[in-house]
Amino acid sequence: MTTEYVFCVAEHVFRIGFADSRQDNIHLLPSFIPFIKEGENGGYVFYVKVSEALCLNLPPLTDVHNYPTHNGSLTVETNKKDAYRITSYDDSGNCCAIMQTMNGFKNVECVLQGTRETRAFGLNNSIMMAFTFRTSAAETLLIHASAVIHQDYGYAFIARSGTGKSTHTRLWTEHIADTELLNDDNPVVRIIDNQVFIYGSPWSGKTPCYRNIKVKLGAITQIIRDERNYAEAVSPVRMFCFLQTACSTLRMDNKIYHNTNNIIARLIELIQNHSYALHCRPDKEAAVVCHKTICRNDH
Repeated sequence: MTTEYVFCVAEHVFRIGFADSRQDNIHLLPSFIPFIKEGENGGYVFYVKVSEALCLNLPPLTDVHNYPTHNGSLTVETNKKDAYRITSYDDSGNCCAIMQTMNGFKNVECVLQGTRETRAFGLNNSIMMAFTFRTSAAETLLIHASAVIHQDYGYAFIARSGTGKSTHTRLWTEHIADTELLNDDNPVVRIIDNQVFIYGSPWSGKTPCYRNIKVKLGAITQIIRDERNYAEAVSPVRMFCFLQTACSTLRMDNKIYHNTNNIIARLIELIQNHSYALHCRPDKEAAVVCHKTICRNDH
């Protein structure tokens, strides 16, 4: 008997089913608890079924790619159409999960591998990919960023790994009044009725910040390590390049990749005059300078 749970992230409803609840169940997904949607019997954006064996009979998958990630790696096999098998590995090279789909990630089957820790890691990865790829058709982006809420607006900070996104948002929460962390690794940005919103998500890296919150997006800022602190507005083209590297997508899938680029372009159009680069040291002054430059005053 399959045990199902319904979740809602960035106003997208999806379902996770566990075929063997004795081994794989909601306890593998503690960060998802704030996103459980009780009493939901309607439709869903995608469905992930966790079972002991892969049953979907895929066509031959002749196109194989290996990708490093910030916490492991992926092997993606495809027929260059709509069939995919994606294997997740942790940073020690352990196989954690194998997922398969044939219909644009609407229905996904997933088999977990190894210890409880690796199974949880693999399941989180699989759900995150299904969410990212499926919702690209609904003007939704999963962004590798650290984000804060300040006076009812969300501010997202993007940068290469190790540059100091988390350090900068911590400086905001410590030194800028009325500021709190929204998400420290993967907030969701979504366009609804020509307005841009940023949401918390179940994916927050090493910082346990899993908040089911929605606020308007105030600005997007790239963090650049420098010897002095100053912020500058950036052109739409420059911000497009920033965001292309920060947004999760599936480049080998023309439809998903096209959707992602279209959303980025639309996002930049809607937040024009609110795209920045912050050159900074990791100190209080950086947060003060940034706050003074990027914060919205249209309350």
